Parts: sequence; structure tokens; C-alpha cells
Amino acid sequence: MKKILVIYHREDNDGVCSAGIVQAWLTRFPVINNTVFKPEEFEFYGVNYADLSADWDELVEWVRNPSNKKPRMVKWDKFEAVFMVDISFNSVEAMNHMYEAFDQNFHWCDHHHPIIKASETEEFRNAPGVRRTDQSALLNTWDYLADQWAIQSGVKTAMCVPSDYLVKLSDYDSWSYKSKPEYDSQEAEDALLSFNTGVTRKSNLKVKWFYEWVGALLDRKGLHNTMADDAFSYGCIVYQLDNERTERAIRTHGDTNWIVRTKDGDRKACAIITTDRFYSGSFKMFRGTDIVHGLVFKVDANNDKIIMSMYNVNEDEEFDCGAWLKENYAGGGHKGAAGCTLTRQQFMLMFETRIV
Repeated sequence: MKKILVIYHREDNDGVCSAGIVQAWLTRFPVINNTVFKPEEFEFYGVNYADLSADWDELVEWVRNPSNKKPRMVKWDKFEAVFMVDISFNSVEAMNHMYEAFDQNFHWCDHHHPIIKASETEEFRNAPGVRRTDQSALLNTWDYLADQWAIQSGVKTAMCVPSDYLVKLSDYDSWSYKSKPEYDSQEAEDALLSFNTGVTRKSNLKVKWFYEWVGALLDRKGLHNTMADDAFSYGCIVYQLDNERTERAIRTHGDTNWIVRTKDGDRKACAIITTDRFYSGSFKMFRGTDIVHGLVFKVDANNDKIIMSMYNVNEDEEFDCGAWLKENYAGGGHKGAAGCTLTRQQFMLMFETRIV
């Protein structure tokens, strides 16, 4: 019987690694419900924000018009505990529902400022977990479980300290590397980005890889370092090829006629429709120009939605993408990189006008 549900952001290392951290800790130490769980007692639900929005809409509609087919969220009642890591519902009502349904067995570890800020006046602020914006969700998840173990065991050992490799993944995903002196040189920054890329490709964003990698660390086995070093070597090659590919795609297919319309005026953007992975650095060719944002649109056929990612082109940009998308499109994320879910109608209007 499945006892632990782990809802995680499936699209990047931070979310999948957070899920692996949950399983690695809970299969070794009785930090939740005073129980050591078996690997087969976990159910993993990898999602993006569009998936969770669809789940919530399905539940709301079912409450209004009950049918024999129960929504996915109703079936979650069977679990002893739910972990939500590196993701949240866009709706505060949905987050409050999760807390009301599971109380202290709803564990939420996140690092996205808009939803954390929104939680301050809501009931789900009381959900156990670590929610800090200065580090990524994986370190918040690690710190939460390590602290729980320290409280129960009465001692905080070296085992509770994350590896430098985990810190590096956190530095990348939380944008901490932009302010840490160890990444001041372009060489050091490229090495970090290469490592993140290598981990993505080696893990194929599968929870099992991260479970084994983090488990090796908790077991104090050298395999943790070996897997990380292998990922870095591989990532150096892939990172270079990815940069060449995305730069070529933007130069060939990027549309620089888009604008982001804000209350303070219009801001020029380059938009691209793709299925590939992009990040803020993909638009670095526009740094110092009048193009200040990168926009990436992807079709989510499963939910009949469009995923829009928004990036700041310049590293010293003050515009907060996450806060702006939350206010205007119920999205969220970070200051320099954020996203939201659009209907096809919203996207078609944007496409016709070239205005976000």
C-alpha cells in the first residue's frame, strides 16, 4: 500500500532532486510519523503548474456536479502524508484545501517568492516545511528533514550537512550564484551551468537517479561523488552544444516584435515557440540592447494549455518576472525567471497582437 505521496515539479533538477531527497531520508530515518518507510510505499506525482491547475479545476467541478469518476485529488485521502516540493497550486484556495485535508501531514517545501508571500495571510502558512527564497527547494527539503531528524535524535551530525554538489544545484536554481563570489568568473559560472546540465541529462529527470545519488550521500558512500563528477564531465560537452543550439534557434526563429505591457510602460521582448529547454542565459545575445525580456511558449497538449516562461535578459534588471506574472496571469517564479499557464484563447490573442 502506498503511504507517502510526493508531488514535485517535474521540469527541472530542483523539483526532481527534492523528491529524491524525501524518499532517501524517509527510507532511512523515522523523521515522519516515527516510521521508516519502504521504497515501494511512495507514490510520485511529477507535475507542472498547468497539471495542478487542471487537478484543482476537476475537483471544483466534481463538487458542483458529482459523478462516478472521482477526481485525482479525492483519491489522495488514502495517503498518510503528502509532500509538495518545489511547486504549489497557483490557487491559494487549493493550497488551503491541502492543509485542511492533511493538517500537519501536508509538508510543503518551496522557494518561490510569490506563493510564499501569498501564504502569509492564509491557513496553509502553517504547513510544516522550510520555505526560503535564498536557496532552492532541494536545500529547503534537505534542511527540513535534517532538522526533523536532529530534533528526534537529539543530535545534529555531519550526516545532516548537504554535499557541495547539492549546494551547487541549489545555487543554480535559486539564482544564488549571481551573488556568490565563487562564481564571479565566467569560467566558474560556466562550470556551474555545465554541472546542472549534466545532472539533468544523466538523471533524465527521474526520481530514482536522485534517490540513489542522495542515498549514497546519506550512506556515506563515494558513489555520490562519482555520480556527480561523471555528470559534470558529461555536462561540459552538452552545455556547449545546448548553447549553440538555442542561440541558433533564437537567431533563426526568435521574434523581437513582442512587448510586455506594464503599468510603467512597454518593455521589448523576444519570443520563441519551441519544445526545447531554454533559460535566461539563452537570450544573452540581447544584453545591453533594447530587448529586455525573453519569452518562451510551449504547448502542453495534455491539458490543452500553453506554458509561457519569461526571463530577464540583463542580470542587473530590477523587473520582477515572478511577481508580475502572478499579478497578471496567476503565475509565479523568480525575479529573473518565471512562468504561467495560458489558455489557447489567451495565447492566440497574444500571438495576434504580439503583446503580453
